Amino acid sequence: MGCAVPAVAVPPVVTAVRCPDGGVQPQAAIDSGGKIHLIYLKGEDGKCDVFYVTSVDGARTWGKALRVNSQPGAAIATGTVRGAQIALGKGGRPHVAWMGSSVAEPKAPGDAGSLPPQRAPPPPPPPSSSSLLSRLAGALLWA
Repeated sequence: MGCAVPAVAVPPVVTAVRCPDGGVQPQAAIDSGGKIHLIYLKGEDGKCDVFYVTSVDGARTWGKALRVNSQPGAAIATGTVRGAQIALGKGGRPHVAWMGSSVAEPKAPGDAGSLPPQRAPPPPPPPSSSSLLSRLAGALLWA
């Protein structure tokens, strides 16, 4: 007669690694092959650059850094703005977004001209209280 041994979960290993090249406000994503995609900021708070770098050996070494923004100093890392954001798309392709600084000039895809000012559509009118309650009635959970 055998004895069942309960499975013991092994906690993940967490290792602190300094951001390459003295960068700040890093953000990383790991693709399905284990490659680490890292973005970070470098430069003055109000006029900095976004860099992208990868590692295939668990952050022991990094490839050559690539500046993402085409205009030097076109990113910002001050106040409530905290770094660039990275997402991996199809095939592990990185997509990076950041807040532009005062020297940034927005461009249309494939165009050398600036984008026209964008206006958000007006918000819809608020629902009546009875309409709102009827829509929320099935969605509320009480503890």
